[in-house]
Amino acid sequence: MMWLEYYPHVVSYARGDIDQAFAQAYRLPIPKHSPFAIGYTFKGKPHHYLPDAVGTLSNGQLVIAEAGMEDDKRGDRNLAKAEAARRLAHLQQGVFWIGTERSLTNRRYYNLAFLHARRKMFPAFADIAEAIASIWPWEKMAEVQR
Repeated sequence: MMWLEYYPHVVSYARGDIDQAFAQAYRLPIPKHSPFAIGYTFKGKPHHYLPDAVGTLSNGQLVIAEAGMEDDKRGDRNLAKAEAARRLAHLQQGVFWIGTERSLTNRRYYNLAFLHARRKMFPAFADIAEAIASIWPWEKMAEVQR
């Protein structure tokens, strides 16, 4: 996910693997395009899988992204999932990216770690409320009629 966040041609992305049960268990909102189910066949039976991320590139193309350990991604079932994602991306004139520890150079990894360690955090609600309270024009408030 961090690679997508810092890649200059990625306009937006969201997790594609959040379904209703996951969202409820972790008290998360369900992203707009989630769950992004991709159908595939494995050992003659139909299945679906949810990719790690789905997004849009600066040229408007769909991007489907999957990340994980390379040895895991080489398993038969994961290869079937990757092929289904690649085909779907191709049909929608998009791209399928898969990232593993072997496809990420040490230099890129350390650059991402450096950026991640130094990025500014979004202020928490309490910080925002405190900042607003200090500048809010309490004496100039007016009622708004619907």
